[in-house]
Amino acid sequence: MLKKVLFLPYALTVLLVIGSTVLLILAFTVFDTNSPLSYLAYTLSAYALTVLSCEMPAIVKGVRAFLKKSTYIGRLRQDSRYRMTLTLLSGSLIGALYGIFHLALGLFHKSFWYISLCGYYLTLSLLRLYLFRQTEKQGADGDLFSELKAYRTVGRVFTVLTLFLSLMVFFMVYWKRTFYHHEITTIAMAAYTFGSFAGAIVKCAGYKRYPDPLHAACRCISLAASSVSMLTLSSTMLTTFGKESDGVFQTVMLAVGGTVVCLVLGILTIYILIRSQKSLRALTKEKQYE
Repeated sequence: MLKKVLFLPYALTVLLVIGSTVLLILAFTVFDTNSPLSYLAYTLSAYALTVLSCEMPAIVKGVRAFLKKSTYIGRLRQDSRYRMTLTLLSGSLIGALYGIFHLALGLFHKSFWYISLCGYYLTLSLLRLYLFRQTEKQGADGDLFSELKAYRTVGRVFTVLTLFLSLMVFFMVYWKRTFYHHEITTIAMAAYTFGSFAGAIVKCAGYKRYPDPLHAACRCISLAASSVSMLTLSSTMLTTFGKESDGVFQTVMLAVGGTVVCLVLGILTIYILIRSQKSLRALTKEKQYE
């Protein structure tokens, strides 16, 4: 009897998880705390989590079997160039959507900060599209000279973005502007921020495996996007969940966080420009001697 209760058919498990998730969202946003529907949502979500936990070993086994049989997944795992193009496209799309999200926040709050962040994220999305185009042009082998020029272009754009971000942080601290958001909006921002930051760390950890300029440029763009997202999230969480803290503390934290992020981006920009310029000069000399 216990096995029948905990190990349901897959279709019923999916319906249970979806239904409990919808009810749980309604319990947090619509239903009253002491409503019978809220208690039903909590009970059903606990049951769904238990069922999903029991099914997890079979789900993992099935996913592994599918990944081994799929030729597309096999190519994705083995071909780093192909994987980079997909990463650039998906990152560009997600970054653009996140920029539009900030544009909506800026128009709603009439905020220069969020509208500026929209421009920042859209610029990074365009940089990813530019790198994707370079990857498509050069094919599987790639051309080192063209890759270094693209890498240098990323550094030049970063110079403008870093100066622009520094001005944004300065005026935000000077005007002492902070914003309160609904908890759902803050959680959505946190999900994007921690996801992008984790992805940036993973990419930076694999720099020895992929030391070419295009992979390095992708890592720098991911790090730049996640750093600014972390700054925005910290400011948002202070105002949304730290209602007891005073405005001075929030302003100081914004100033410290903004300074750290601007320094990180400045160092990253200088590193990109110096490395790309040195490599281009060395490559040019080699071609002259040949």
